[in-house]
Amino acid sequence: MITPERFRIWQRPGVIMIQFEWNRLYRQIDMGGLIPQRRVGALASSPGGQGDDEALVGRAIPIAKGQWEGDTLVMNTEGFSDHTLIDDLVPHGYDMKLTERIRLRDSDTLENRITIQDPEFFTKPWQTMVSYKRQPDAVFPERVCLDTLNLEHWPPGKGR
Repeated sequence: MITPERFRIWQRPGVIMIQFEWNRLYRQIDMGGLIPQRRVGALASSPGGQGDDEALVGRAIPIAKGQWEGDTLVMNTEGFSDHTLIDDLVPHGYDMKLTERIRLRDSDTLENRITIQDPEFFTKPWQTMVSYKRQPDAVFPERVCLDTLNLEHWPPGKGR
């Protein structure tokens, strides 16, 4: 939720989805127990030593559990892998817990109050607040990380 690029929020019965422009990622917020909640685990811990796909590869973004408290969406997320991006700098452990309180501050401003708890890396919970301004509705561009590569000299050492 700290990406500088745009995102869209979709609400359906039992789930809220956040679609990010950055790498076309989706974030799911379970609003009623409809989405299976599984934590990334070892393959050996499942019956017969067989794991599911999630245990094998994990998720880029864990599923949050959400609820409305008045006009505020409260989301609790846990089960992060050690590859989850927080802000490119802050390390975190497997037991990190993220609580977000999202509300409309005015018709064009969304406010997200974030609390991070991680006893492995922090002595106490820390908080921050991020606000987002409404952007004009437009199609997300078709691009992935490789789109910005200069292919004039690819492979390395070769010209075209």
